[in-house]
Amino acid sequence: AAEAVHALKRLLPGVHGRVTDLMKVSQKKYNLAVITVLGKEADAVVVEDSKTAKECIQYLKEQRVAPMTFLPLREIKVNEADERLRRLGG
Repeated sequence: AAEAVHALKRLLPGVHGRVTDLMKVSQKKYNLAVITVLGKEADAVVVEDSKTAKECIQYLKEQRVAPMTFLPLREIKVNEADERLRRLGG
């Protein structure tokens, strides 16, 4: 899968990489917790938009590579965090 992502990044400018490759956990002791929370999305590939995702899927089909999950940045909807939750940590 890593080779396929590398090829996609080389071929298509809107491919950013896998979630786990793009993130940096500030403290090593939280690595396992973050990966656990992300679950299968940890290996999802971040792309610029749904058009790029479709191009990636087409490439994977042509190359007979296993399916992957794509996260198009322009289509992700983010909800505001509840301010009460921010204050829980003290």
